[in-house]
This record gives sequence, structure tokens and C-alpha cells, in this order.
Amino acid sequence: AIALIIALPLNMLRANWSISDMSGNFYCYSYAYNTLQSCEDDAILFTRGDNDTFPLWYLQKMEGVRTDVTVLNISLLNTPWYLQTLSRYYPDLPWSYKKDSLLILRPIQWETDTVVIPAPDRLMRGIPLIVKPTYSSYLLIQDQIILDILKTNLWRRPIAFTSGFGSDLPVGLSGLARFDGLVRSIITDDSSRADMSILEDNILHTFDFRNSSDISGVDRV
Repeated sequence: AIALIIALPLNMLRANWSISDMSGNFYCYSYAYNTLQSCEDDAILFTRGDNDTFPLWYLQKMEGVRTDVTVLNISLLNTPWYLQTLSRYYPDLPWSYKKDSLLILRPIQWETDTVVIPAPDRLMRGIPLIVKPTYSSYLLIQDQIILDILKTNLWRRPIAFTSGFGSDLPVGLSGLARFDGLVRSIITDDSSRADMSILEDNILHTFDFRNSSDISGVDRV
């Protein structure tokens, strides 16, 4: 009986070691690294879920990779505790909210409307965004925060969204997005938005592709 008790886990270890060994699996690391490296210097990067947030935070906090990028999780923006945390960790975050005002933010009734964002050049007209309700007839806190940052930042810091959003970006920003790798950067100039040089440089010279072609379930590149 003792021999069987010892042999059972050892047999499971022998049978499953090869498929459970993650020592050579760099896919998660590479995804996070490539996402951060897709950003311009000092960018504000909005993420959507767990998979495009926690790996980035790990690389920044534990590996020291691209700590200049401010990673904001859009789902957590709806929670007061996260907003309070941001106000402590990023006191220079370009938004108009004071610490106390963050606690009273609530979803607001909203009908599809055009919101005008200041342009990078004062001589230019403002940039109109067609903002739809986030959920039902409400504009959630997350989109209120994004709009406030767009207005307060005045394009001093680059703004980008991870690939987790797909092509459907919040607050009507899809038409201003440029694909730079694993992020979509918000660009106001039409000619710059069509520039593929950053994407090409990231793919050919910057990105980490270690073993991404031989992981089960991952398309070969």
C-alpha cells in the first residue's frame, strides 16, 4: 500500500512532465514584452482584461521593462478603490479629477452624442468623437475617465489601446487608431496614421518571438 501511494504521484509526474513543463515557454513573456515595446515613450496604455494586463504589470514591476508606460485597466476604472490607487501611484496622471471626486463617480445617463476633444494644434479645430452609451443607456465610469484624460492630456503623452480591444475602441476612437504592433495608438494626423514604419520596425527588429511557433494551440508564424 505504501509503495502504491508513492508510485501513483511519481507515475503522474512521469506521464505529465513533458506537457506541463513551462520552463521553455516564453509566449506570455513575449506577448507582454511586445505589447509594451509597441508603445511610444511615456504612453498611457489602456488594457481590457486579465490576459493583457497582469503580464504587463509583472514585466514592469519585476523585470523593469518599459516602466515609462502607464498601464490602465479599463474594467477596473469602474471601481473606486482602483481609481484611488491610481491617484497615489500616478500623481501626474493627466486627468482633472481630485482624490475626493473619484469616489463619487457614477455611471451617467447617456444618449449617442458628439464630444469634441481639443486638437494637438491650437490652430486646428477640435476632434469630434461619436460617443455611444457603454451599456444600455449609460456611460460607464471607464469611458468618462477616458474622455477626461483625452481632454486633460492635450496630446502631451501618447495614448494607446492593447490588441484585446480589437478594432472597436471606446468613445469612438477607432477612426483615429494606428496599428503599431500589439497596440493601437491614437493618432490625429491622417498621414501619420497611415505610416507603417513603426509597425515594420517593431516586427523586424524589436519584438521577441521566442518559441511562439511551436507552442500547442498557437498559430505558426
